[in-house]
Amino acid sequence: DMQDPRHVYTPMSSKNTGTSELVEMVDGSGTPLAMVPRELVHRFNLLHRGIGVMVFDNTNQNNKGADGDGDGGGIPRVYVHRRTDHKRVFPSLYDMFVGGVSGAGESAEIT
Repeated sequence: DMQDPRHVYTPMSSKNTGTSELVEMVDGSGTPLAMVPRELVHRFNLLHRGIGVMVFDNTNQNNKGADGDGDGGGIPRVYVHRRTDHKRVFPSLYDMFVGGVSGAGESAEIT
């Protein structure tokens, strides 16, 4: 069964993974265990490094709040974007995070 994670390191007969981006599978402490094609990291939900960034703007804090009392309530405006329609998870929906996966050999500081 090709969905069994034990097959991660065997050649995939139905798909050429040779051109796939490589990422590092890590343990719970972030220690790299192996380099695997990105598509397999997602297919088998393997732990890997990545980053998520939330962008916000505090200039809204002095604007009228939802109740119209003139107090913005200290709630910042949050940037959202629409995910592309080909995303595996939540395609075409709005997202408040921008992020990505660390490439194999890429340090956390570079990501």
